[in-house]
Amino acid sequence: MAVKKSKSLTYYMGRLFFIQFCGFLLIIGVAILIFSGLIFKGIVSPADAGEREATQWLNYIDQEQQIPNQLTTNYTDFAIYNAQGDIKRSTIDSSVFEKLVLRAKKSEGNYQSSTASLSNGDKIIFIWKYRAMLTNRTFRRLIPNFEIFYLSIILVLLFAYFILFVKRASLLINKKITQISQATQQISQKNLTSKIIADTGINEFDEALNSMEDLRESLRESLTNQWSDFQQYERNVSAMLHDIKTPLTVITGNTELILEETTDRDIEELAESVYMSGYKLQQYTEKMRDLSIISKDNQKTTVIQCDQLINDVFQLLKAAAEKNNNRLIYKKNTTIKEIKADELMLSRALINIGDNAIRYAMFGTDITFSVFQNNQQTTFEVEDVGPSFSEEALKHAATFLWQEEKSRQSSEHAGIGLTMVKETARTHGGQLMLKNTETGVTVSFSVLNKPII
Repeated sequence: MAVKKSKSLTYYMGRLFFIQFCGFLLIIGVAILIFSGLIFKGIVSPADAGEREATQWLNYIDQEQQIPNQLTTNYTDFAIYNAQGDIKRSTIDSSVFEKLVLRAKKSEGNYQSSTASLSNGDKIIFIWKYRAMLTNRTFRRLIPNFEIFYLSIILVLLFAYFILFVKRASLLINKKITQISQATQQISQKNLTSKIIADTGINEFDEALNSMEDLRESLRESLTNQWSDFQQYERNVSAMLHDIKTPLTVITGNTELILEETTDRDIEELAESVYMSGYKLQQYTEKMRDLSIISKDNQKTTVIQCDQLINDVFQLLKAAAEKNNNRLIYKKNTTIKEIKADELMLSRALINIGDNAIRYAMFGTDITFSVFQNNQQTTFEVEDVGPSFSEEALKHAATFLWQEEKSRQSSEHAGIGLTMVKETARTHGGQLMLKNTETGVTVSFSVLNKPII
């Protein structure tokens, strides 16, 4: 297949304008040929037909020294005057004729006149105008000024040609610009496997497409490398968690045996310390495993009843809340519709937020769960009464393993819980939001409403 040779945009546009100009010339040329043909066929009289007709009659009158009684004209008007200057006969109203004679003398309106005198004192004045006319009198009355009529037709044709040409040219240019638009959409839609072909035939457009192709290839290689690194990271995390789990099970199991059998207080305290450390490390590995699963974006979407979801979370958090004498409250102002999402992910996210709220809430206070919904998204919110976030925590609390915040940090805090909530919101097209209130904090996350079929 032959490679299309590209031209510059200047050359391309210049060629379009040249074609348009040639089209104008062609229309004008054809119009002139048609006009000449109408004259040749006797359908239209030439502009000097009136002058020739007047000259012919003037020559006859000069020779014969008389005006024929049956004098008629097609392209001129005339008036016959007696010796006293009164009009004896005219082809048009005498007052109109006099005005035309004055205009002819002043060379106004392209009117011309010519006079012949007789020996008896009579005279005849012919008046005409240089213009092409239809030879048929009936048609001439319908179209008295054929030149303007014909010129109007030419202008209409030129305008119609201009509009059609502009539309045609815009389609051609738009077809080439569409290739650039399609290339940008291809990249924005993350379709990086299909090659971007630069074959518009215009240097500037092809250069832009070639740049996009380079960008596509760079993004593809980058994402491929990132995906390979991420998969390797997932394998390393899975292997690490598996390697840690077995010895942790052995440690916690042995320390439980020691606690059951020992009577030495020092050994018992040391064993309890080892057991609690192992327990915390087990919790840490479980959360790392959960975060690893969420990060894979493997959603198993189902239709979820939000009321039932909150009730299920309450059952799981009920025991922990009772220890701190906290009351779990579900607050809703409107009817909440079903949503389509990964129920396990949402449940884990709500449990993490609820667990944090119970851990930091003041003794005997209420922890309020709320659900808000609009056409675009559904928002889950948990509010507690307790210490607020610092400015740094509001910025970094959802950062993986971040633990700087002291006011809302316990010995069980690992810096993973809010990261899991943030990942859950992200995989569902939403976001995590942290906010301080007058009495405590509000943690919420949103998910996009997917259509339920």
